[in-house]
Amino acid sequence: GLVLVSLVKKIPYNIFHFIHRLFPVFYLATAFHIFTVLFKTYWWNSPAGILLVIVSIPGIYAAGLSLFNMIAYKNKRVAIITNIDYYPNDIIEITLHTDTPLLHTPGQFSFLTFQHDAEAHPFTIASYYQDKKHLRFAIKALGDHTHSLKKVLKIGQDVIVEGPWGYLDFNIQSERQVWVAGGIGITPFISQLEYLKNSDHQLCPIDLWYCVGQHDDLQYPVNLDLLCTAAGVTLHRIDAGMKLEAKHIMMESDNSQNVHVWFCGPAGFAKSLLSGLQKYGISEKAFHYDRFNMR
Repeated sequence: GLVLVSLVKKIPYNIFHFIHRLFPVFYLATAFHIFTVLFKTYWWNSPAGILLVIVSIPGIYAAGLSLFNMIAYKNKRVAIITNIDYYPNDIIEITLHTDTPLLHTPGQFSFLTFQHDAEAHPFTIASYYQDKKHLRFAIKALGDHTHSLKKVLKIGQDVIVEGPWGYLDFNIQSERQVWVAGGIGITPFISQLEYLKNSDHQLCPIDLWYCVGQHDDLQYPVNLDLLCTAAGVTLHRIDAGMKLEAKHIMMESDNSQNVHVWFCGPAGFAKSLLSGLQKYGISEKAFHYDRFNMR
């Protein structure tokens, strides 16, 4: 029953999270019951009983880590909010500083725990500083938690940073790279743009298609034109009311089939775009989708 609740996404997140936190409790209770029963029977000395004890030990250890919030504790560090910028259409950008470098690559994300909320939330890293001690995150108000950040976050507050996680590999050989960002999906590409700006690792021509559902979204980031120029990336903007289709991408790519596409945005948009690209001979393996979809 607990597993089924976790799989049904229509169940509200707060209910899912509460039930998810019960998993280790139920596991430990079950393990305790099994061990006490084994002590009272001949099963304790049987091969099956010994095997059951052995396979239960890792689960008990994992349950303990979960109950005491120690999962991935080696990947956690404390950072300080050093800057907060506000943009139209409910976008907030925060800059963090940590004494311990976060060895991340462009396209990765971290879980952030703010002072007003004990629960960690995932956000894509929207920067690439060479010292790896500064991190920038662009957060769009899409739910209760993100809506509250504008009111509660202050410069100087501590933030627990866990990560980095995820893997979006831009170092793939092809005749051309095409990046498609849907709204706040621009964040992993900002990180890669900053990386390219300070390095000589551009492998081929790159097109960035920035698609938004509302015109105000185009105001973030304010330096996107300069950043693309410095990184050697061609920027295309698709404003509200316009629709990016596969034919537009292929026209700019000279109809080459040796094109790799990186996508970060709504799932429906990804499905539609991939379907169109496949008609031009672009395989699904050449479509790299940042499936940033969590409960």
